[in-house]
Amino acid sequence: MCIRDSIYCAHENSTYSFDLFFKVGTKILWTHQLAKNVDRSLIFQVLELGTQDFQDIDTICQKYHQPSPTQIKLIYDNVSKKVHVNYSYDLFDPDSEFFISDAIFKQWIEEVKKEVEG
Repeated sequence: MCIRDSIYCAHENSTYSFDLFFKVGTKILWTHQLAKNVDRSLIFQVLELGTQDFQDIDTICQKYHQPSPTQIKLIYDNVSKKVHVNYSYDLFDPDSEFFISDAIFKQWIEEVKKEVEG
């Protein structure tokens, strides 16, 4: 799969997380690495909107008495215009009072970097 833009959402223990990364040329870049070329306020707006959207998904799931995903990994290939999504409903850190999605997000980025950058 040709990876272009990737979004990560997580929700566990009342904590929501949203982040994304991009393939630019042959490199994988995090949002903070784009701050050199993109207005930081726009990056924060995207992160806030993504978090709010994921909270809205959770609210809709609750309204219809359906389980809410604890994790979503979305990859958009802007060449083929296709989206690949992985949902999970499992708790990733059920024994912890605090859920740190950063570690899972970083692990995913490293996996993608190996695939893309070699």
